[in-house]
Amino acid sequence: MVNLINLSIHGNKLQHLDSRLFSYLHKLSLLDFEYNNIETLHNNIFSNLTNLRYLYMAHNHLKSLTDIRLFRSQTGLIDLTLDDNKIRTISAFVLSPLISLKKFKLANNPFECSCELQETIMWAESKCINTRATCDEPSKFKSQFWSVLRNETCPNPWAKIKECSSYVCTYVNDTQEMDCADLNLGKFETEHLPFNETKIVQLNLNNNGIQSLESNAFNQWPRITILQLSINELSTLKHRLFYTLKELTYLSLDNNLLESLDDRLFHFQEKLITLYIYNNKLLTITEKLMEPLITLHTLSLKGNRLTCDCKLQSTFTLLMKRGVWSDAMCETPEKYAGKSWKLMEKELECGITVQYLTISTQTVIIVSSGMILFCCSSVVVCYVCIGWRKTCRKRTNRHTNENVQYDDVETMANTSPKTARFSNTENLYDYPILRNSYLSIIDPNVKSEPVIYDDVV
Repeated sequence: MVNLINLSIHGNKLQHLDSRLFSYLHKLSLLDFEYNNIETLHNNIFSNLTNLRYLYMAHNHLKSLTDIRLFRSQTGLIDLTLDDNKIRTISAFVLSPLISLKKFKLANNPFECSCELQETIMWAESKCINTRATCDEPSKFKSQFWSVLRNETCPNPWAKIKECSSYVCTYVNDTQEMDCADLNLGKFETEHLPFNETKIVQLNLNNNGIQSLESNAFNQWPRITILQLSINELSTLKHRLFYTLKELTYLSLDNNLLESLDDRLFHFQEKLITLYIYNNKLLTITEKLMEPLITLHTLSLKGNRLTCDCKLQSTFTLLMKRGVWSDAMCETPEKYAGKSWKLMEKELECGITVQYLTISTQTVIIVSSGMILFCCSSVVVCYVCIGWRKTCRKRTNRHTNENVQYDDVETMANTSPKTARFSNTENLYDYPILRNSYLSIIDPNVKSEPVIYDDVV
């Protein structure tokens, strides 16, 4: 644990973090505890995380950041995400130790836009950081970016901010991260990079209005482990887009316009651990798409248009067997709308039908095999019996012809005209019982007498 570099405790409904929780993780570079219920942070909780570069705390219940001791050890922090909390104010003194910060996200927080925020706003603008922070109060500023306060008269004059529009991607050497977030690129092209760098391990393209990516967009950086493509306008992804990214462990595709994903898209992502696809327009996620992701731990799908049917159920079953966490919700059919896709485990009839069909198929195969074996065995037995009967009959006929003498045949043939006609019926006289019975029918005066077979075995 002491050598841990990346730690995610994402989506665990945590309400509190002990101040000593991360005390021994001195090498930790990335910490993610988004999607929990944390309201406060102890001022010493990050004190030993001197190598921390990425801190993700979005989607919690944090109300304020005012303790100046909170980030005093994070001089190397590059990315701080606090979107979707309940923060009303942040002190510039809390942020002042963050001298390396490149990204600072504060969207969807209910800020009270007063002159108390003036120093914080100027601090962010001086670093050309777009926080996307908006005002909740007063009502005249509601839903406007907090920079609107520049038009207000505050006790301290507003500092003159340098022009930031010409900024390009920045490369952080110690983490091998290429940060191209919030630059409104429109499309991703290598000329936006500061230099020809091939050792990129982390690439951030969030919030750039990117509508499409070529199949070879990332081919020159096969060592990428973290790729962020959130908050763009991607509607489709070419199936070969990630083919060279076999080391990928973290991929964010959330807040785009994706309607479907090609089954071949993640064919080589066997090391992927975290996948964010929430807030898109997906109708389904196929089992074939998820099959290669054997190390996946977190799959965020909330905010899509999922149809909870038998097709999606097979995907759900696969992910549940692997222990993957997911927040997927059904949108259709209507009776499942707004409910977790976990209901498919018990409520969809296809689960019972599939099991029944499987058992029936096995039964049919077993019964069919048994019938074929029985028929073949019966044919063999019949042939054996027929051969045995023929052998026995030949032996009986041979013994009869040799040992039995019918003295009355000659007498009857010579003395009675009626019996003379039978002198040539050799087959009949081979069987004494039939012979006497037949003679009795022709001549009632001839009586049948019992025949004794001395030679019968």
